[in-house]
Amino acid sequence: MRNLNYVDATLHGIHVPHMASAIISSADIGTGTPANPAIHPPGWGGGAHPHHHHRGHLIARQFGGDGNDQRNLVTLTDGTNLSLHADIEGVMRDIVEANAGNEVLYEVIAYYDADEYANGAGYAYLNFPMPSSFQVYIRNIHDNAILYEHRFPNGVLANHNAVCC
Repeated sequence: MRNLNYVDATLHGIHVPHMASAIISSADIGTGTPANPAIHPPGWGGGAHPHHHHRGHLIARQFGGDGNDQRNLVTLTDGTNLSLHADIEGVMRDIVEANAGNEVLYEVIAYYDADEYANGAGYAYLNFPMPSSFQVYIRNIHDNAILYEHRFPNGVLANHNAVCC
């Protein structure tokens, strides 16, 4: 991985991860590190009931993302991390592997939309200052063409049921 870049934002006096980008190749697959359990990203409520939060990598672990760098970790709900984020990482892996020897620019932007938080009309387990959604871009580094673009919400639930939550 090269040209790693992070951008923070400040919301109501709290520093939050806003954007991460890196140039990634097939050589980066499998080189990242797990999220450090000592890091509590903004909005962290805990991994257990009732929150079911995950520490999510902006630059995915499977693409060399550093789980010990707090700039790379955000609070995700379990369903966002296990299903939506995993699906997007799968698409990216397919693109990177299909272009073996080539590199792609991976960009992810975290949005913090007040209307999507629990105190508004949003998801029950989405608490400020967790990201409310993410925009992901995968670009060809030679001509900047977008190979993949998707916006997905945070706040999706996976391990919640009538007995638990």
